[in-house]
Amino acid sequence: MNEDGSGTFNVTFNAPNAQPDVRQFVSQHVKVRTISRSGVSVILAGTFDDVTKLSTAQALRGFTIVRRQLRQDERIRAVFVNRHIERVPPAQRGVWTLTLAVNLPGAVRFANRDAERAGNRVVWRLPFTDFREKRVVKLAMRYAHAAAPPPARPRSH
Repeated sequence: MNEDGSGTFNVTFNAPNAQPDVRQFVSQHVKVRTISRSGVSVILAGTFDDVTKLSTAQALRGFTIVRRQLRQDERIRAVFVNRHIERVPPAQRGVWTLTLAVNLPGAVRFANRDAERAGNRVVWRLPFTDFREKRVVKLAMRYAHAAAPPPARPRSH
């Protein structure tokens, strides 16, 4: 993601029989560049002009994404609200997963849900069952805001 909130995305679904509809990931603010399959994985790559507008794409409409500057950090929260809870059959548990990786414009200081953090990158590995069986799924991250002014220095008289 860039300082202005635009960026690129790569989402990997481990979904054995998935037939993703590219049109579901496209909107005025979200574009798909490529979609490919490798074994049971589907890899979707695209761009967005504003991370807070990702939910304008039909497939992402359940998400609300908010950016907030906190002193020298920036926080991004993505909240998925499930309006149709369903039980996942035991045979599907652990089979379908989602890997979501985000490159940020500053060092990652925090990421929830046991996300992997390295430098300016955060990676979540999430079971799809969370998005089908839970009412709310929250993803949160905080990173060093590169444009933040340095702390004020006390003046000496």
